Amino acid sequence: MKNKKNIVIIISIFVVFFIVGFLFGTTDQKAENKAVFENATLVEYEKNGGKIAMYIPEGWEYTINKEGLEHLLVNFSIDFKPEGVDGGYISVSYRERFGVCGTELNVEEITVGEYKAVKGTYGYANYWSYINFLDTEGIYIANNDTAFWYYQYSDEVMEILSTVKLG
Repeated sequence: MKNKKNIVIIISIFVVFFIVGFLFGTTDQKAENKAVFENATLVEYEKNGGKIAMYIPEGWEYTINKEGLEHLLVNFSIDFKPEGVDGGYISVSYRERFGVCGTELNVEEITVGEYKAVKGTYGYANYWSYINFLDTEGIYIANNDTAFWYYQYSDEVMEILSTVKLG
């Protein structure tokens, strides 16, 4: 009889911990992103058949380059970085074409938000150089020009990129 009572108590404790953990301690990525981006700004731009929309959280700054970079065949881009940080930015761009040098290039298939993508890292760098978003209407690339601050903010950068909507 005593064993049954102990078993019931143990099972009750596990049920309570499960319910409390479910209600207050979920690790659901969508819930985490929602909390991170509660006070975020929706930034979007559309031109020449391309569209980029993304959330930029408080503490980050952004620029919309409406004219793009003609010599790189970039129609437009949204660039972002932490406020007050020097040394580059992450640029998400809509392009006419995209090509890279293959010397010491390592590529990896990844998923960023809802998109399959290819991440390119050069052998001499400890951070990715570009992410090519796949299965989109047009060519969308994220470039990483952040050698001085990327490691400190890498998780936040990927969270921001996970909010990107393209096309």
